[in-house]
Amino acid sequence: MESDPGNQNEDLRGMIQITLASASAKANETAQGIIGRNVDALWALEVLCTKKMWIYVVFILHSIIISSSHSSASNLKEEDNLMTKVCKSTRNFTICYSHLKFDNRSLNADVKGLARIIIEKAERHANTSVAVVNIYTGEEPSSRYPVEKKCRGDIHRLMYGLLPEAIRSLDSNDYGGAKKSIQNAADIADACKDELARSSHGSLRKRTGRSFRIVHSLCLVALDIISTLG
Repeated sequence: MESDPGNQNEDLRGMIQITLASASAKANETAQGIIGRNVDALWALEVLCTKKMWIYVVFILHSIIISSSHSSASNLKEEDNLMTKVCKSTRNFTICYSHLKFDNRSLNADVKGLARIIIEKAERHANTSVAVVNIYTGEEPSSRYPVEKKCRGDIHRLMYGLLPEAIRSLDSNDYGGAKKSIQNAADIADACKDELARSSHGSLRKRTGRSFRIVHSLCLVALDIISTLG
């Protein structure tokens, strides 16, 4: 039985359309796969670059921190070396270094600044000594504690006259005047130390002895430091 040519043509057109549709779908699938792979590749590249960038940033920050730490350590070492050098030039390294080491102002101070700090420390210890004398003799008549009352007056002169005068002279580069005031203050502290060591008041004798020794030692340390300036 012969087939109808018209039907054959219709079948052929149908097969062609199916083939074309299949080919188109395959091509589309292939294209999407390629695009997908490229997108994945691009995303992976972006992640890699981001990670590399963060690694680079972290490396730079680490380098900055290390450099800063080394710089700070170097500065601290130089400042500590200055304190050590200055204190070694004095007659009492321990008193000098212990009073400078724990004062933050010492970190940025030059030699004159270190001398100023020592004088101010002497003022504070003198103030403590006067406070102790006042506690035990403040309300008592001078006739009862003549030595103690005299020392209190002398230390007031040291605190409010000689040591502030020494600082003013130091600030104006009058090193001779500063040394003279400091030496007078040291003499007063030494005299009071000896006089109060013979006080009839036992508690006063014990509590002021150490304070006056420290005031005397700090004055001598300040004198030695200023002597290196001129």
